[in-house]
Amino acid sequence: MTLKTIGRRYPVFIAALTLSALYLLSDPFADYQVFDGVIALLAKLEMVKTHEIILLSLVIVLGVAIDQTRNAVRYRSQRRLDGARLQVVKTTMATVQDIVNNALNNLIFIHIEAEKSQALSQETLHTFENLISETAEKLRDIDKLEALSERSLGGGISSLNIDHSHK
Repeated sequence: MTLKTIGRRYPVFIAALTLSALYLLSDPFADYQVFDGVIALLAKLEMVKTHEIILLSLVIVLGVAIDQTRNAVRYRSQRRLDGARLQVVKTTMATVQDIVNNALNNLIFIHIEAEKSQALSQETLHTFENLISETAEKLRDIDKLEALSERSLGGGISSLNIDHSHK
């Protein structure tokens, strides 16, 4: 995890930690003499009251708790959004499958008629049959999607990546 990521995920914690450090460092460095300030800081740390340390620790813990709560809410929202997107794709694909399956059924009928009349060669009929099977398989794969992954078709157009999606 980088510092930038930590800063984005835990801004309240960082603010609380910074304020606590500034509070502890404020008195010894007021006279701007660095070495005298370090010695005074070490001496002050021995005399700091326990309740101040506890209070500052509570402020830091509160900052972490607030950040963790914000992160959990953000994560749940993202999961809900991803679920809604997947549901939209599945609904759209159910409609597309209905239309394409009707077309495939008609192609199968044409295939049977072409076989009967021997209007096409066996090789062409075999290619035609493979095309129907491959199309039906791709539609079944889309129906089984559990996560969305896109691939670029060029020209700013994206398509579902069926080959590398999580099934």
